[in-house]
Amino acid sequence: MIKKLNVIMAVYNAEKYLREAVSSVLAQSFGDFLLLCMYEKTSNDASLEILNSFSAQDSRVKIIPNDGFEKSLIDSLNQGLSMSNSEYIARMDSDDICDRNRFRIELDFLENNKDIDVVGSCVDIIGDLTDKEYNEHIRRFNVPMNCDNAREVMLTYWYCFLNSSTMFRRTVVDSIGFYNQTRAEDFDFWLRCLRNGHKIHKLDKKLVAYRVHDESMLQQAILDKTAASTGFQTKLDDVFLGKNTKKTTYVIWGAGTGGEVTKKVLDDKGECFVCKGFIDTYKTGVFLGYDICKPEELEAIDYDYLFIATVPGKDAAIEKLKKSGKENIRDFLCSV
Repeated sequence: MIKKLNVIMAVYNAEKYLREAVSSVLAQSFGDFLLLCMYEKTSNDASLEILNSFSAQDSRVKIIPNDGFEKSLIDSLNQGLSMSNSEYIARMDSDDICDRNRFRIELDFLENNKDIDVVGSCVDIIGDLTDKEYNEHIRRFNVPMNCDNAREVMLTYWYCFLNSSTMFRRTVVDSIGFYNQTRAEDFDFWLRCLRNGHKIHKLDKKLVAYRVHDESMLQQAILDKTAASTGFQTKLDDVFLGKNTKKTTYVIWGAGTGGEVTKKVLDDKGECFVCKGFIDTYKTGVFLGYDICKPEELEAIDYDYLFIATVPGKDAAIEKLKKSGKENIRDFLCSV
């Protein structure tokens, strides 16, 4: 019998938090679903034993072994998508926890809003965090977003739409295909949804507890220059797709790690982009061979586009640029 909802969970060395994650799925107030556990055969912990104990007691748990992470997480997710025959598909990570009404609330929303194809939610944060870290993650992940501003919000705040909170119609996969082979596979997937006319909405409810720990893939991505570079490349492709037919002169706001990553990606584009310098509120001198100017000196620089490459100063930079008549995405883009 075909279920209304398939839930995709990739499992790799997940024994520490897996039992809580699966239990939160099986405890949902909406029960017409199948949990597809894409088990990585290269796991060397007790993940398989934990999954077997669940599947022995609940027929909704289906274990699907695959060849391991050498084929990549994306292959596991795509295998799950290809096996899903339900009307709706939900993502769930093996270390997070669902609110018991998550599936019902998200399904009701999609059923009552036929023009919206993807829904997610705000999240709570769990893990060994200081109050400051908790507040920073809450602010980072729970930026308000709706179908009218989804593209701008996603391009501005990369980690604002967490996989474990998302549910989408099967027709989305039929329309845009599977996840692409990139470290920003989810981000790329949502942007492709938007480019193909699918609407995305985030509920102002915390329906998932997202776990922050050293091994979590998103946490590693946040701290990783390579992941940051991939994320910016994904943004750049979306904004300049088929538009950059001439040389674009640019300025980078942020003379630090973000600025370094941003310039490296733009340098790799060859002669399409030409750097005119850096802007920084607190630093002076020279960075990567270019002068560092103050924000108030920006108007004296002749440039076509600006990239904001600072996380702490992002909102202040956006506000200042908008006050000067600049428009997000059209005139500037947050690269980190």
